Amino acid sequence: MKILWRAYVFVFILLYLAYFWWIDIMHSGLHVFSVSALMLPVILLVVIYMFIRKEVGWTTHTALVICLAICTVAIYHLWMNEQQSHFTKVKWTLEQEERVWMVDDMLSQYEFVGMDVLAVESILGKETDTSYFEAPNRLVYYLGSERGFISIDSEWLVFDMNEKSVVTNVQILHD
Repeated sequence: MKILWRAYVFVFILLYLAYFWWIDIMHSGLHVFSVSALMLPVILLVVIYMFIRKEVGWTTHTALVICLAICTVAIYHLWMNEQQSHFTKVKWTLEQEERVWMVDDMLSQYEFVGMDVLAVESILGKETDTSYFEAPNRLVYYLGSERGFISIDSEWLVFDMNEKSVVTNVQILHD
């Protein structure tokens, strides 16, 4: 039973290293899926511990505490990502490289289609000065490096307007 415990603790730590990597790369937040994925190995760890706790020494108890601490840090990391992804006008203006994490929250808060240019600029500020995606009747905002494993390109928030300067389409594009 001791060997099973040691093997599972080793697998648990490797699994959580992969979780930390995934959370960081994908900027995962607190969602039912992410918390469930973190908690299932902990539940199995506790069940195994309950079966062997009387047969083993202090190292088993220490390993359990360390594993629970690792899980707690992972959940805290999810919470921090969740906090970073909330849109505010101040964060949008000051943290241009972090916009990529806020854009989904911002798009869920505001219905831009039908707004005029002044309304959009009152929410997001002046557009980014760039030649990317330049076209008549278009506003372009830089979001930051693209999300995902390999961030080679940038993401851009593009508003298409009609001749009356009213938003007709909102899209996120990559350069």
